[in-house]
Order: sequence, then C-alpha cells, then structure tokens
Amino acid sequence: MILILAFGIVVLASTDPKLALEQLVFAAFGLILYFLVAFTRPEYLKGFSPFFYVISITLLLITLFLGSLTRGSIRWLPLGFGGLTLQTSEISKF
Repeated sequence: MILILAFGIVVLASTDPKLALEQLVFAAFGLILYFLVAFTRPEYLKGFSPFFYVISITLLLITLFLGSLTRGSIRWLPLGFGGLTLQTSEISKF
C-alpha cells in the first residue's frame, strides 16, 4: 500500500508539485487514521457505531442541500477554506 502510494505521489509530483504536496499531506493523515483504527479494539468501536451512523447520515443530508454540483451530480461538500472539499459518501461506506 505504501509503495503504491509513494509511486502515485512521485507521478503526481512530475506533473504538479503543489498537488503532490497536498496529496502527501492527505496520505499522511489517512495513514495515521488507519493505524489508530487498526489498533483499536473492535468492541470499543462497536460502542460508537450509533454515533457514527448518525454523523454519516447527517453528512449525506448536508451534502444533498449544501453540496457543490460537479459533472452533473452533487457529491462534494465544500469545507470553506482553501477550496478543500469532502466526499461524504466515502465516509458512509464504513
């Protein structure tokens, strides 16, 4: 996974170094989050499942009303700073 991630960032850096740096930051955040969840006991996470469900549905509804139209569909929720957006359906997949 890390090898593919590194290869993707190198390829991206050859076309747009600024975008590659942003991707590197997101990748680092994702890896940290991955390891935090991977080493957490499932029983602990199970207790939070109703909370995660409510947050997930709420984000999808917010996207329906406040999301930005891209290529004919509303998928992205603008976060309001630096053009950063969030695809809430990806969070809902868990």
